[in-house]
Amino acid sequence: MTRKDYVILLLYTVILVIDYFSLVDWISSSVLLWVFVAVVVYSLNYKKYKNISDEDIMKWQIFSTSYFVIAALILYLLGGRSSAGLFFSDMIFILILLLSFFEIFIRWRKWEV
Repeated sequence: MTRKDYVILLLYTVILVIDYFSLVDWISSSVLLWVFVAVVVYSLNYKKYKNISDEDIMKWQIFSTSYFVIAALILYLLGGRSSAGLFFSDMIFILILLLSFFEIFIRWRKWEV
C-alpha cells in the first residue's frame, strides 16, 4: 500500500466518525455525503491511470470496500448513528456498495480472462 492509500483510508475513517458521532455541526449532512461519495469514486479510479495491474487494482478495491463496511459497522456498534445516510439501511450506502462491487466484478472478469 502506498501513502495515498493510507490517506484515502484515513479520509474514510474521518468522514465516518464525523458523520456517526455528529462531531462537526457546521458541515451539513448532504455536504458530508457528497464528500464521501467523491472519496469513494476517487479511490475506485485513481489507480486505473497508472501502471498498476488489474489484479492489484482489484485487491485495493476489495480491501477499501471491506474497510469501509467494517468501519461503518464498528461505529454503529459503538453507538454512532449516521446523519448523512452512510449505513446499510440507507439507499446511498447501498448504491456506493453496488458501485464498488460492480467495479470489483468488472476487474475480476478482466483479470480472469
